[in-house]
Amino acid sequence: MSQVSFGTINLEELLASTERIELTLIDSATKRPVSGTYSYSIVNNKIKIVPRENPGMSLILDKEIQLTPDVISFVGLYLGDGNKTGNIGFSQREINILKFAHDVEAKLFGNNFRNRWSILEDTRRFETPSMKKRLKQIEKEVVAINKHLRGDLLKLEAQREFLIREFISKAIHVGLKVSRDDINRPVVSPLKGARALGQSSLEYIHDLYGSRYFLPLWLKIVYDVVDSIIMKNEEKEWIRWDIPPRGSRYVLNVQKYVSNIYYRTTSSSSRYNVTKILGDPDFIEISKRRGFKAIISKQILLSPFLFLISGLYLAEGDTKKEHIFVFDRERVPLRVALTSSEERVVKAFIEFLETLGKRLVNRWKVKVGSKYFIETEEIAQKMGVITLRGGNIGQGYVRTQELHEAAKNWALKEFPILKKYQHIYSNLEVTGVGIPRVHVMAKSTIDAYFVSLIRDAVFSPSKLFKYATRVSV
Repeated sequence: MSQVSFGTINLEELLASTERIELTLIDSATKRPVSGTYSYSIVNNKIKIVPRENPGMSLILDKEIQLTPDVISFVGLYLGDGNKTGNIGFSQREINILKFAHDVEAKLFGNNFRNRWSILEDTRRFETPSMKKRLKQIEKEVVAINKHLRGDLLKLEAQREFLIREFISKAIHVGLKVSRDDINRPVVSPLKGARALGQSSLEYIHDLYGSRYFLPLWLKIVYDVVDSIIMKNEEKEWIRWDIPPRGSRYVLNVQKYVSNIYYRTTSSSSRYNVTKILGDPDFIEISKRRGFKAIISKQILLSPFLFLISGLYLAEGDTKKEHIFVFDRERVPLRVALTSSEERVVKAFIEFLETLGKRLVNRWKVKVGSKYFIETEEIAQKMGVITLRGGNIGQGYVRTQELHEAAKNWALKEFPILKKYQHIYSNLEVTGVGIPRVHVMAKSTIDAYFVSLIRDAVFSPSKLFKYATRVSV
């Protein structure tokens, strides 16, 4: 059931429909054109794709890609965290997510490319007494192999060896096969982003070595599938859905599903209290011990939309990735929220919450990076007001009402879906370094339900189908 297909991507029809793949990537408000030209032929019922920029290379795939739950989730994940330059690949620090991405890449691209892994970390992680003690033993082992290493070079080589061993250990734990020969020399830099001694800025990068000539084709698939699902643009003949991508032949019994979700509290494992709503058979009420309640849909569709948003939330959502995998065993904070500068991403998140229940969008605000404070100050001067900010170094909540309203008006113009939620606008906040963006927060009561749904949709869809029934459409 987890490998049910919602439709197909016909690669032959895609390549026959255009001589040149062209698209525009938007990253941090910067538009960048991407293009590629390909020829193709059919060989033994497979399609052989050759980039005209490098005729010596080829990619051999099945003529059709099945749009299964894992592939659709990966498309959403790739939209957020996938490589948009260089090779087809993926960046992530959470090993479970990295394994999922690797496995779907292997499913899609087979043995056409060699796996390559890169590891990036900040020097500050290695500057605590306990870490220095651990590295001393590794230094002895490194010197035994290379007796010429001394001083800072020996220290750096020990740090790199530590990172390689740590990565391989994590990979073994989740069943990810990694060869030492496929791991690049780790990069340890004081500029990676850690702010305190012992703090980590660890990042793993997996890429398919030699695939960069095929990246425009893959990004075309990603962006058009996303557009087909989120924007309901189903005009691409080479994307064939069995039924519209917001629909499904599978209906999840949410009442049964949510009754079996566990989350950890201070002293024990807890479950939701689930009650029916008199006179409203389509919804149920869930609550936690402290009395916080939410009204959620009694049934939801296991649709391409659900699987796409699940993958997208893993990349863009505010919930800490490591907490997604342990909240049912350990007491960890869960927050269901999303921050994005892309209108379609915000739109999709809100519409997803609307399918899950009633009044689940709790509040929203506008965030702007501190590097754009000059522009913010110029707006204040034009209004003839002073920028007042909270925080001990001026970060955080903006207390100037005129700027507060100006940010709201900007967001309502750029993100039209927020107009029906303008009454729950919160504030303007100066934080981080990013461009102006919207932060949408969901009602906290649904946190365990939402995170469980996302986790199962991506990593264990069979758990969802276990509580689903097939219906005729």
